[in-house]
Amino acid sequence: MVHKANRKTKASPSLHPNSPATGSLITSGRPTDVEVQISIRAYQIYADRGGETGHDLEDWLRAETEVLRQKIGTLGM
Repeated sequence: MVHKANRKTKASPSLHPNSPATGSLITSGRPTDVEVQISIRAYQIYADRGGETGHDLEDWLRAETEVLRQKIGTLGM
């Protein structure tokens, strides 16, 4: 009789949207107004570049910076 070893594979931990490791502003599974604004601005940056792919992170970070600076400016900080 051959016994097969009971091997458990260790699954990669999934990140919860509210986990600090995700850096997300998502609450209750829905994007915030700020995330929607960032997403729209990131798409505008992509479109302005002529739809050239491969810059998604750069576009998102630029959009995030612009939107958050605008938000901070409206708060008078």
